[in-house]
Amino acid sequence: MRLIIEARLADGDSDTVNDGDGVLAVVERPDCSLAQLGLTLAEGRSLLARVQAELVSKQVEW
Repeated sequence: MRLIIEARLADGDSDTVNDGDGVLAVVERPDCSLAQLGLTLAEGRSLLARVQAELVSKQVEW
């Protein structure tokens, strides 16, 4: 199983997606069992750090 997490920022007045948005994380799992579903604490923290960095970067560009 592969979980792909993306961020896409759209303009407020339209559905236009800005260029440069994309994949924040790709999580690979060897099987599709319920025990492997979701993110580990380390993966969650890493993802949160990436999301925060992307948002700050986009805010600076505005």
